[in-house]
Amino acid sequence: MALEPFEAIYRKMFDPELLSLAEQPDALLPEARQALRSELRRRGLEEEAARRERESRDVLSAAKLSEPDQSKLLPVFSARNEIEGRLVQDMLEAGGIQSILRRQVSSILFPGTCEILVLESNAEGAGRIIAEYQQRENGPTDETEATDEGSPGES
Repeated sequence: MALEPFEAIYRKMFDPELLSLAEQPDALLPEARQALRSELRRRGLEEEAARRERESRDVLSAAKLSEPDQSKLLPVFSARNEIEGRLVQDMLEAGGIQSILRRQVSSILFPGTCEILVLESNAEGAGRIIAEYQQRENGPTDETEATDEGSPGES
């Protein structure tokens, strides 16, 4: 297969999309990997791509080595896009929880959702951090608004 179709697609992609593809090089055809490396080099993103790939592999290795009985990765959050996924991943990291961002790509041109995975032993803590995030994102609930406004009929 020729490189040209991949090169044309990669030229049109945004940097975060290219970096996401670079995190999972084994999922690409050899020609696609070669075209991706070339485009990353052209944009000066080689080091960032290598760093992200290493981080993804380090988390998986740590899961396998540090907790052999509980090394199961569980999905704890489904993000609407990679930006939201990275935001949640950063919050988890700030809370001391390592995670993996797994993309659900619908096509190369139309990225899909992302799923955040954590070690089974960290799932409960991750759930608390994510619940706080969702509460801030969604704003006050109807219950909160009702208690802030007082009871109906009060003057």
